[in-house]
Amino acid sequence: MVVHEGGNADEPEAPTEEKPHLYHVKGQEPSTSKAVQVEATAANLNSGDAFVLVQPEAVTIWHGSKCSEEETEVATNVANKLAAKLEAEGVEPTAVAEGEETEEFWAALGGEAEYTTEVADAEGGEPPRMLHVSTNTGRLRVEEVPQFSQDDLEADDVMLLDAWSQVFVWVGPSADEEEREGAMKIVDDYVAMSGTDRTGVPVVVEHAGGESSMFKALF
Repeated sequence: MVVHEGGNADEPEAPTEEKPHLYHVKGQEPSTSKAVQVEATAANLNSGDAFVLVQPEAVTIWHGSKCSEEETEVATNVANKLAAKLEAEGVEPTAVAEGEETEEFWAALGGEAEYTTEVADAEGGEPPRMLHVSTNTGRLRVEEVPQFSQDDLEADDVMLLDAWSQVFVWVGPSADEEEREGAMKIVDDYVAMSGTDRTGVPVVVEHAGGESSMFKALF
């Protein structure tokens, strides 16, 4: 699935020289991976995923050094699909690996910038999981969020994001004290039940508006 700016999953607005399009491709397998349009700046790249840069007369697939084969496959399919929508004839997607970018590539993104290179990889092929901690029903409840996205972060609740090598506790600005305290107890039990090989896994608290680049890279 390709989600364009504004949530449109069908027809994109045409890219221009002043406003190229950048799509973030993420997923553990082709059937569940998706491409979401993000602001076309170098700061939005990350080494763990693949991206597709669309310009009026060029489509570039950028492979992060730690992206998966599945993400590469999906990015190629997305690039071909988007290239077919361009009015310019004969546009063929090209691929560039992280560290081999051209000056033209960086110029399209407004110049080089720092981006996330350290990625909280899920070990053993395990995809990241998100859990929703809430008291909206009158009692503390925990529910998994399937196929999560950044839009699933609820401002009045707490979310647990399990990247296997570490677990993030995201605290919404309007989360109540019961949710905050309950989430910290739940995360300890959750990690303990995940297996002895996860003993000592780091638990990182993230606050809305001040999220780390590693947390953001999981979306």
